[in-house]
Amino acid sequence: MDDRLGQVVAIAGSQMTVSLEVDELTEEPIRIGSMVTVRSGPLDVVGAIAAVQAENAGSSRSVFVVDLLGEIVPSAEGPPQFRRGVSHYPVAGTPVRAATEVELGTVYRRPAASNISIGTLYHDPRQSAFVVVDERSWQRILRSSERPGPGSRVPSR
Repeated sequence: MDDRLGQVVAIAGSQMTVSLEVDELTEEPIRIGSMVTVRSGPLDVVGAIAAVQAENAGSSRSVFVVDLLGEIVPSAEGPPQFRRGVSHYPVAGTPVRAATEVELGTVYRRPAASNISIGTLYHDPRQSAFVVVDERSWQRILRSSERPGPGSRVPSR
Protein backbone atom coordinates (compact mmCIF):
# COMPACT_ATOMS: atom_id res chain seq x y z
CA MET A 1 0.00 0.00 0.00
CA ASP A 2 1.34 3.44 -0.94
CA ASP A 3 0.76 5.76 1.99
CA ARG A 4 2.14 8.83 0.19
CA LEU A 5 -0.18 11.80 0.72
CA GLY A 6 1.72 14.50 -1.13
CA GLN A 7 4.97 16.42 -1.26
CA VAL A 8 6.47 19.35 0.60
CA VAL A 9 6.03 22.65 -1.26
CA ALA A 10 7.11 25.09 1.48
CA ILE A 11 8.69 25.21 4.95
CA ALA A 12 8.22 28.21 7.23
CA GLY A 13 9.39 28.03 10.83
CA SER A 14 7.64 25.16 12.55
CA GLN A 15 5.19 24.48 9.71
CA MET A 16 5.33 22.91 6.28
CA THR A 17 2.85 23.14 3.42
CA VAL A 18 2.16 19.97 1.46
CA SER A 19 0.60 19.67 -2.00
CA LEU A 20 -2.08 16.99 -1.71
CA GLU A 21 -1.77 14.07 -4.13
CA VAL A 22 -4.77 12.02 -2.97
CA ASP A 23 -8.50 12.71 -2.83
CA GLU A 24 -8.94 14.29 0.60
CA LEU A 25 -12.64 13.42 0.66
CA THR A 26 -12.00 9.68 0.46
CA GLU A 27 -8.63 9.32 2.22
CA GLU A 28 -8.84 8.83 5.99
CA PRO A 29 -5.38 10.27 6.84
CA ILE A 30 -6.31 13.77 5.67
CA ARG A 31 -7.97 15.00 8.83
CA ILE A 32 -7.05 17.78 11.21
CA GLY A 33 -4.82 16.24 13.86
CA SER A 34 -3.70 13.26 11.75
CA MET A 35 0.00 12.51 12.03
CA VAL A 36 2.35 12.50 9.04
CA THR A 37 6.05 11.84 8.53
CA VAL A 38 8.62 13.14 6.09
CA ARG A 39 12.18 11.88 5.68
CA SER A 40 14.84 14.51 6.29
CA GLY A 41 18.41 13.29 6.05
CA PRO A 42 18.83 10.38 8.47
CA LEU A 43 15.70 11.23 10.50
CA ASP A 44 11.93 11.05 10.15
CA VAL A 45 10.25 14.36 10.95
CA VAL A 46 6.79 13.98 12.53
CA GLY A 47 3.98 16.50 12.30
CA ALA A 48 0.23 16.93 12.78
CA ILE A 49 -2.10 18.22 10.08
CA ALA A 50 -3.31 21.65 11.17
CA ALA A 51 -5.26 22.85 8.10
CA VAL A 52 -6.56 21.63 4.74
CA GLN A 53 -7.35 24.25 2.10
CA ALA A 54 -7.64 24.93 -1.62
CA GLU A 55 -4.29 25.86 -3.18
CA ASN A 56 -5.78 29.14 -4.47
CA ALA A 57 -9.25 30.56 -5.11
CA GLY A 58 -9.89 28.99 -8.55
CA SER A 59 -7.95 25.76 -8.08
CA SER A 60 -9.31 22.30 -7.46
CA ARG A 61 -5.95 21.24 -5.96
CA SER A 62 -5.63 21.21 -2.19
CA VAL A 63 -2.78 21.74 0.20
CA PHE A 64 -2.46 20.93 3.86
CA VAL A 65 -0.45 22.66 6.54
CA VAL A 66 1.48 20.55 9.03
CA ASP A 67 2.71 21.64 12.46
CA LEU A 68 6.15 20.06 12.88
CA LEU A 69 6.39 18.34 16.28
CA GLY A 70 9.70 16.51 16.39
CA GLU A 71 11.91 13.77 15.01
CA ILE A 72 12.29 10.02 15.34
CA VAL A 73 15.98 9.47 16.04
CA PRO A 74 18.06 6.30 16.34
CA SER A 75 19.04 5.31 19.87
CA ALA A 76 22.17 3.41 20.92
CA GLU A 77 20.24 2.08 23.97
CA GLY A 78 17.47 0.39 22.03
CA PRO A 79 14.55 1.29 19.76
CA PRO A 80 14.32 4.70 18.06
CA GLN A 81 13.14 7.58 20.25
CA PHE A 82 10.88 10.56 19.57
CA ARG A 83 12.54 13.91 20.28
CA ARG A 84 10.55 17.17 20.32
CA GLY A 85 11.81 19.87 17.98
CA VAL A 86 13.29 19.64 14.50
CA SER A 87 17.02 19.79 13.76
CA HIS A 88 16.92 18.63 10.11
CA TYR A 89 14.15 20.38 8.18
CA PRO A 90 12.72 18.66 5.10
CA VAL A 91 13.17 20.30 1.68
CA ALA A 92 10.65 21.10 -1.03
CA GLY A 93 9.73 18.08 -3.13
CA THR A 94 10.19 15.54 -0.33
CA PRO A 95 7.34 12.97 -0.14
CA VAL A 96 4.98 13.16 2.86
CA ARG A 97 3.35 9.99 4.17
CA ALA A 98 0.76 9.05 6.76
CA ALA A 99 2.50 8.02 10.00
CA THR A 100 2.59 4.25 10.45
CA GLU A 101 1.47 2.40 13.61
CA VAL A 102 5.14 1.79 14.46
CA GLU A 103 5.97 5.52 14.13
CA LEU A 104 2.95 6.48 16.24
CA GLY A 105 4.03 3.93 18.83
CA THR A 106 7.46 5.60 18.94
CA VAL A 107 5.95 9.09 19.33
CA TYR A 108 3.59 8.03 22.13
CA ARG A 109 5.85 5.48 23.88
CA ARG A 110 6.04 5.91 27.65
CA PRO A 111 8.99 8.24 28.28
CA ALA A 112 11.95 7.15 30.41
CA ALA A 113 11.73 10.40 32.42
CA SER A 114 9.32 10.81 35.38
CA ASN A 115 5.81 10.79 33.94
CA ILE A 116 2.13 10.45 34.68
CA SER A 117 -0.35 8.42 32.64
CA ILE A 118 -3.24 10.72 31.67
CA GLY A 119 -5.40 8.19 29.83
CA THR A 120 -5.56 7.42 26.11
CA LEU A 121 -5.50 9.38 22.88
CA TYR A 122 -8.87 10.59 21.60
CA HIS A 123 -8.21 9.52 18.01
CA ASP A 124 -6.71 6.14 19.05
CA PRO A 125 -7.97 4.78 22.39
CA ARG A 126 -5.51 1.86 22.12
CA GLN A 127 -2.63 4.31 22.58
CA SER A 128 -1.78 5.45 26.12
CA ALA A 129 -0.89 9.10 26.75
CA PHE A 130 1.70 10.37 29.23
CA VAL A 131 2.92 13.71 30.54
CA VAL A 132 6.53 14.15 31.61
CA VAL A 133 6.75 15.68 35.07
CA ASP A 134 9.97 17.00 36.60
CA GLU A 135 10.88 16.62 40.30
CA ARG A 136 9.69 20.13 41.25
CA SER A 137 6.31 19.54 39.65
CA TRP A 138 5.94 16.25 41.56
CA GLN A 139 6.67 18.09 44.82
CA ARG A 140 4.10 20.79 44.03
CA ILE A 141 1.47 18.18 43.20
CA LEU A 142 2.10 16.29 46.42
CA ARG A 143 2.03 19.48 48.55
CA SER A 144 -1.19 20.70 46.97
CA SER A 145 -2.89 17.35 47.63
CA GLU A 146 -2.09 17.71 51.35
CA ARG A 147 -3.79 21.11 51.68
CA PRO A 148 -7.54 21.49 52.05
CA GLY A 149 -9.17 22.66 48.84
CA PRO A 150 -11.92 25.24 48.34
CA GLY A 151 -15.10 24.26 50.10
CA SER A 152 -13.36 21.79 52.44
CA ARG A 153 -13.88 21.98 56.13
CA VAL A 154 -10.92 22.85 58.21
CA PRO A 155 -11.21 21.50 61.76
CA SER A 156 -11.54 24.27 64.32
CA ARG A 157 -9.23 24.38 67.31
